[in-house]
Amino acid sequence: MSVDLRPLSVGEILDIAIKLFFRNAWTLFKIVLVVAVPLQIFSIIVTLSTIPEALETDASLFDPTVQPAPIEMDEFWTFMAGTLLVAVVSYLVVTLASGACFKAVTDAYLGHKPDARSSLRFATRKLGTLLWVSFLTTLLAGIGLLFCILPGVWLWASWAIAIPAALSEDLRGTKAMSRSFDLVKRRFWPVFGTLIVGMILAAVVGSVIPTILQLLVFVTPAGENVIFATTITGVANLISQVLTTPFQAAMITIIYFDLRVRMEGFDLQLLAERVGVPLPPGAFAPAPGFAPPAYPAAFPPPGFPPAAFPPPPGFPPPPGFPPPPVYPPPPAFPSSAAFPPAPGLPQAPPPWKPIGPGAPPPPPPPPP
Repeated sequence: MSVDLRPLSVGEILDIAIKLFFRNAWTLFKIVLVVAVPLQIFSIIVTLSTIPEALETDASLFDPTVQPAPIEMDEFWTFMAGTLLVAVVSYLVVTLASGACFKAVTDAYLGHKPDARSSLRFATRKLGTLLWVSFLTTLLAGIGLLFCILPGVWLWASWAIAIPAALSEDLRGTKAMSRSFDLVKRRFWPVFGTLIVGMILAAVVGSVIPTILQLLVFVTPAGENVIFATTITGVANLISQVLTTPFQAAMITIIYFDLRVRMEGFDLQLLAERVGVPLPPGAFAPAPGFAPPAYPAAFPPPGFPPAAFPPPPGFPPPPGFPPPPVYPPPPAFPSSAAFPPAPGLPQAPPPWKPIGPGAPPPPPPPPP
């Protein structure tokens, strides 16, 4: 995809994000699958290992008219601990997948072919920064949303591009959040509108197939089996992550680029160097027919003798350097008396009279 660094409208941002998603779908899918498949397997094993025994055969899970069976407190807390463990591991894995997708989308947007391995390696090196920025933005926006909805929504939109800023500009923690806040505050409503429309699209696309799979749990006899139900839930979550994570990363990355183009002119070469992306061929090619001037490797130019300047006093010439040539002084110019008058030209009398013995003195010169 060619580099298109110019201010974009909301529709253009979503259009470019969708095109990046489809043109690099297999690479983005591999990034998510590499980290999400082990997560879902781990999640299924932990859930089946910690689920209370009463729930394994409890018909109330599938029939709301049946009274639920009692659960022992020890089994309940074991199940809660397993659920918390799965949530923590999911947070780590999803953050890693999102960071790798950000890197791959950045590569694609800058005209370079994205690679799943290099993107995952890049995100792994930045995992600490990704986790910390994601944790701070989620926690503070959640607190704002808990006490009052509007501050939480405002903080969520203001910090939406904190992760791209952290990855592209090598920022950490609150510096990445401040950077995101400074870029978004001048165009809050367009950014907020783009995020809302993009999240709605992602939710619709990411819920179609998982919803169909979840229906199998409730409309088929096999759904009463806890192992089958847990496995179907894990597969549904996997499909949802594969479809939504790359698209959301693409959308937020394009928003970040658009804000930098608008606010700062966005230096492509600088950003490419920061994220480790080689520039695309011809990104900064000279104009057709233009050739830089060829300068000689050494001075003076060929055909010109070296200047004969003596070295400063006290500074001997460098080894191997021949001494400057000694030029003879120019011949003396003869005086005008040595030149005879031109033939046939009368001599003008001198403007004075010679003073001989007894002659009166000459008159004084006239006053000025």
